[in-house]
Amino acid sequence: MHASVEQPTTARPPILTAGDISPEVMRKFEYGCQLYFIQKDIADDAQVRHVLGCFRDFEILEWMNEEWSRIQALTFRDFMAEMRARYLEKNWEAGVRRKLLSSRMGKKTVFLDWCMRMRAMNSLLVGTESHLGEKQLMYQIEAGLEARLAQECILKNVSLDWSLNAWMITVKGLDEDRRAR
Repeated sequence: MHASVEQPTTARPPILTAGDISPEVMRKFEYGCQLYFIQKDIADDAQVRHVLGCFRDFEILEWMNEEWSRIQALTFRDFMAEMRARYLEKNWEAGVRRKLLSSRMGKKTVFLDWCMRMRAMNSLLVGTESHLGEKQLMYQIEAGLEARLAQECILKNVSLDWSLNAWMITVKGLDEDRRAR
């Protein structure tokens, strides 16, 4: 059985259901918590206490019961790091990192679709040493571009000095032109 995240509104914290937790589900839970903290203006030192009732998995509940005082004192970032270490597969980070770093855009792939998948994979690595900053991610995406699109970027002097979003919009336009020919 696989875990999932339920959060009908950001006015309430997300619920993490029982089951095996994937990196995607863990990130969705973390993001839902962050939206909830913003919505309710919850102070950093109170964030973990506000989400301790959000779990339906017996193993997680037992861990929290055993270490209640220590867990409540954690920052949300440290809490999520412990959650990932305890409940994701042993080598999940390396697997996501390898997939991200080895990804290449196919000849028939739409640039923006591929690029958004790359960004989504990188978002799974938030809070880990493997997470790529904006420039590093842009370099990684640029390195994986389809050969003709990469050449077009060189010919049009598309700069890697731009922000990731500005660069993506420009490359998206070049890709649309390329596919229209």
